[in-house]
Amino acid sequence: MGDMTTSVLAGIILQGVAVWFTHRAINGQWLTRVGGLLLLMAVLFHGVTEIVQWIWPGRNGYRQIVGQDAIDSWTLTVSVAILLYALVYGGICLHRLPKGQRAREADGTSSYIEGLRLRWLLLLAVLLGGVTVSGFGLAAPTLYGQAPSSEGDYLVSGLVSQFLVTVAGLVGAVALVRYGRRWALPLLLIQGGCLIVAGSRSTMLVSAVLSLYGAALAGVRLPRRQLVGAALLVAFLAISLSAARGAVGRDAFLPDRGAARVEGLVDGVLALSSRQSQEAILEDSVYRFDGNTFGALVHDRLQDGVQPVGLVTMWNNLLLGVPSFIDKGKLERSVEARNEETYLNLHFRLDPSIDYLPGMLGPMLGYFGVPGLMVLVILLGLVFAGVDLLVTATASAARLLLGMGFAQCALFYETGPPTFVTTLRGVLTLIVLVWAARLAGRLLRGQDTWAPGAARRPVAGQSPPTSRTTGDGQRGAFGPRRGTDMVPPAARATWAG
Repeated sequence: MGDMTTSVLAGIILQGVAVWFTHRAINGQWLTRVGGLLLLMAVLFHGVTEIVQWIWPGRNGYRQIVGQDAIDSWTLTVSVAILLYALVYGGICLHRLPKGQRAREADGTSSYIEGLRLRWLLLLAVLLGGVTVSGFGLAAPTLYGQAPSSEGDYLVSGLVSQFLVTVAGLVGAVALVRYGRRWALPLLLIQGGCLIVAGSRSTMLVSAVLSLYGAALAGVRLPRRQLVGAALLVAFLAISLSAARGAVGRDAFLPDRGAARVEGLVDGVLALSSRQSQEAILEDSVYRFDGNTFGALVHDRLQDGVQPVGLVTMWNNLLLGVPSFIDKGKLERSVEARNEETYLNLHFRLDPSIDYLPGMLGPMLGYFGVPGLMVLVILLGLVFAGVDLLVTATASAARLLLGMGFAQCALFYETGPPTFVTTLRGVLTLIVLVWAARLAGRLLRGQDTWAPGAARRPVAGQSPPTSRTTGDGQRGAFGPRRGTDMVPPAARATWAG
């Protein structure tokens, strides 16, 4: 083990206090609170990672480009920011959020998934997954000095990256709510096995958590034994990918490799017991959550007199949300104008050829310095608390999608602030599609009900049948499945033959 400095230890203690306070504020409901998920990811990238560096020193190549003094200073700063976020978010949750968990409705479904058709979601997920496995749905990031992707490649990869994770998580959530938690492990195995072929552990991990988030929000809570089993299953798939990278090399999982990635994964599983694979897994994991190197470098440059970037990258991030068919010159702009990390690298005189892990708070430090970071974490606490309040206030498919969108932003913490724009753009698109589909369905049912020659009309004094022929409680042309007992008698429409 290495030496842990007093500053790093103090920072870890502050982050521990933040986790404790938030745990009390949300009553331990981490899986259904997007603000809690963001806090956990921040602690993972800025606190837990320092414990990992302490246990396995010298294995993280990022630490060769930054001094320990810079790490100490940044760790204390970011820990104060995390605690401030927890106090704002947790304070709101403590007084405003419901303490209990929403129960499922009598027929075993939930209003959170009303209007979400599993067969259509599954079809969309299969199409996106097929494109990904073929290699056309993934695009390697454009680095500084490289030519941008072609319009066709950008469009396909953009659609896949926009919707694959969200739709896969939505399929899992809807399936768990409709068919019960006994299918949790087989579902996560199929979901993870398909997504890990993409060569990205984060894609598989985030989709699994989104499935559990959506199901738990709708009232399907897995028992502790199943949660442990799910965690072990997902960890096994992630470790298999790390072993495969050590056995066959990272090039085997480049986007243009297509289905050949499956062979690499098989080789990785077969080599799990070898000493080489175990070393590869360790090497691939020690640096994986190091969100402190980038922030420490930016903090060090600010202390040397480099000015913050202000709102420039915020505006560039917003422009990322404009589709390329509207913004015709989008692909012609420089890489630094389309990639926040590259812009910050050049501004703060960092090596642009290194693929850092910026995280959320590191880039935010570069906007307006330390005072600006503290203001931004307060705003983050307010926003995420507001989202949790909105999602839990009333159950609907739109609110489920909104919650999953912010949960996905929190879980993709390593990608930085631009993930808010790109992820929420896709989520808003899905919300509009769900609303449009439900509106079209209502219009079609309305035309069927009021067509010339219809056998029934509204008349006072009688209740509508719940089915046109059988009255068995199933959805028919004249009423919803769950009848009208929840509607005040005076407000009910009545029917006569």
